[in-house]
Amino acid sequence: MNQRFPGNSFTPSVLARLFYGLPNFKNVHLIYDATLERIAAKLMKKGLIARFLKLGRANDSPRRFKQAIALGSFSARAELVLLCFNEKLSITERRGAFELVKEGHRFGCPDCTGMLAHIYATGFRGVISRCDETAYRLACASAAAGSLFGKMALAHFLKSLLGVQDPDEETFDLLWTDLFIRDFASPRPDVPIEDVPADDEDPFKDWSKSDLEDWCGVERNILMEIDKREIAKLLIAEIQQEHARNPNIPKVWLNLPAI
Repeated sequence: MNQRFPGNSFTPSVLARLFYGLPNFKNVHLIYDATLERIAAKLMKKGLIARFLKLGRANDSPRRFKQAIALGSFSARAELVLLCFNEKLSITERRGAFELVKEGHRFGCPDCTGMLAHIYATGFRGVISRCDETAYRLACASAAAGSLFGKMALAHFLKSLLGVQDPDEETFDLLWTDLFIRDFASPRPDVPIEDVPADDEDPFKDWSKSDLEDWCGVERNILMEIDKREIAKLLIAEIQQEHARNPNIPKVWLNLPAI
C-alpha cells in the first residue's frame, strides 16, 4: 500500500469483510488493493481540503480572481492585488494591479479602497510615491465601511508610525477626533488654560488665550505611541477573530503586521 489512511484502520477492516470468502485469485487481490488506494486517496484529499479551509480558501489563485473580475467582481480586484503584493512582479504588472484597485475604488468598493490605502502606505515598490495622508484617509474610510482590507491597511499604517521616525520627514499626527479612530476611545481630558504656569520661563506668555485654547485642543487629542499600538492590536484581533469564525474570508490575515 502506497497510501496511508488518515485516522484508524476502520476502512481496511470493512473492506476485508466485504472481500472475505472470495476466491484467492490474483485479480481479486488487485481489485482489493486498487479499491483501498482509491479510498485512501479520496480521504487524504478530503483531509487536505479541510486543512486548506481551516487556513483559508483552497481555490484562491490569480486565474480564479481574474475570472471573477471579468464577471464584474470588484472585491476580486483587491484580493488579486493582495495575493500578488509580495510576489516578484515587474513594474508593469505592479502598475496594472494599482490601476485595478484604483478603478474599483472609483466605483465605491471598500475592499479596493483598503487595498489602495495599503499601496499608498508602502509605495508598492516604486509604483507611486508613498503618501501618508492619502493612505490614512483611504484606510479609515475603508475600515469604517467594515472592510477587512481597510483594517489591515490601517494596522500596517499605525505600525509604520511606531518607534523612531525619520527626522527629515514631517510628523504625521493622528487625532482621537479622526474618522474611525474616534470609535476606539474618548478624547483626552481637556487641559485647563488656567493651569498653564505664569512665570518668566513660560513659553506661552506671549500667546493669547484663544491661541492657547486652539493649541491645547489639538494636543490633547493627539494619539500617543501606546495608543497607536493598542489600536493596531485591536484591528489585528478583529481580523483574526473574523477568520476564526469564517475561514473563507479574504486572506488579509496572512498579511498582518507583527506588533
